[in-house]
Amino acid sequence: MSLEGGRVTACRSYQCSVTNTAYPIMQITYCAIAYTPKQRLRAKLLSKKVALEVFERIVESRPAEEVAAIKKAAAKAGKLLRDEISEADYFRYVKRKLITAQGESGKKYIIPRTGRIRVLENNKPIATLCIHSDKACPLDDHVINMKTLIETDENLFWSLANIRNM
Repeated sequence: MSLEGGRVTACRSYQCSVTNTAYPIMQITYCAIAYTPKQRLRAKLLSKKVALEVFERIVESRPAEEVAAIKKAAAKAGKLLRDEISEADYFRYVKRKLITAQGESGKKYIIPRTGRIRVLENNKPIATLCIHSDKACPLDDHVINMKTLIETDENLFWSLANIRNM
């Protein structure tokens, strides 16, 4: 395992990598060149272990006041999200880490906490959209931002996003 410039890579008979995209967001990827399901599972578990180690190093390297401010902002964002969406949607978000929004065009958007936003038309996937809030933005705030932008100005949302048609 090696640590180089914010990127951790671990290689054995399979490969996995953990990339710190922004604190406290961790993007975990593992390249399953492993040949058996057992090797792929080992790669996935190792990548999670490495991610936790990286996360702990990041937290230890930051001033205590900054960590407290980030936690406070994340808690405030969680409360705001709970106020913005229905109770049923909030419980779905807690369980599955995604919400849905409907644009003026009638398209349905599936907004995950992290990752690409899926667009459905007549319950069929038509595209995925990649759009991000500021890196310092808590994840729950990012979800609120995307939902609000879709519901208020769908055309602007499409013009800002990177689009991948299906």
